[in-house]
Amino acid sequence: MDVSFFFNYQTEYDEKFRNTFNGLKNSQLRDINFDGFKYVLQLNPMRIKSSTADITKPLDSSKCFLCKENMPQTQLGLDLNTKFTLFVNPFPIFQKHFTIVSRQHVNQTIIGNTMIMLELAKVLENLVVFYNSPKAGASAPFHCHFQAGGEDEMPLFYQIENLKKLYTEKSENGIFKINDGTRRFLVVETKDIFKADEILRKILDGVNEIYSTQEPEANIGIIFKNGFFRVIVLPREKHRPKEYSLEGDNRILVSPGFADMAGIVPCSLPSDYQKITKENIQSIMSQVSIEEEKFSRL
Repeated sequence: MDVSFFFNYQTEYDEKFRNTFNGLKNSQLRDINFDGFKYVLQLNPMRIKSSTADITKPLDSSKCFLCKENMPQTQLGLDLNTKFTLFVNPFPIFQKHFTIVSRQHVNQTIIGNTMIMLELAKVLENLVVFYNSPKAGASAPFHCHFQAGGEDEMPLFYQIENLKKLYTEKSENGIFKINDGTRRFLVVETKDIFKADEILRKILDGVNEIYSTQEPEANIGIIFKNGFFRVIVLPREKHRPKEYSLEGDNRILVSPGFADMAGIVPCSLPSDYQKITKENIQSIMSQVSIEEEKFSRL
């Protein structure tokens, strides 16, 4: 599917989209380097609403910003299947950033949607389709949705071979358990969509068993490229790190979702962009990632 044509049409059709993405091209970036991988800080004031979203207040369909009837008239949609519609994200992190929205106003969940997510990744070949669970970065847990962006802007994806080489704790049949010291995550690689679905569901069931929750809290990214599925699952210990709730200069307004865990960290405040250190990234990502002892049980 040629989503580039759709993206170009939306940004040419609406001046606000055009200005937003043109502005993103000039956003400041700063690398935080680790041994064999990096995180990239992105100064992105547009993400303030996402970073500070109150996920405790459910919204009905009359107020939900992901329901089509509440979107601006200039917001165009492209139906991908019978359940989900593609939109250009109005608050982007990536140069081409999409939101894939359920046409029904139902809660954010991956349960029952793993195969749909894999199918969406196949339809959007060469794009990373990703998911934030309700307590792992989703700023709209009241409406089921995925997002998509380019792997060339996600360090976790374009550095994955190096990470596998340096930090794999265990590998078997295309499944890799990786601990790079900041994140603990699993990688599944296969040509078989049914195998990918089966393994993904088993991983999420394991997360549920460890945390005794109804909804597996995780960030998930899938790309279909060159005939292969690559699925990355980052189980989550918590929604936000302690730094988020500190006061004064000690506060860091980073609420990690998939993008952050994948290595691109949007900073809505210039002060955060300037002051975040390697030690801050180590602390934030380690806190929200599954604990080592629990990871060993997956």
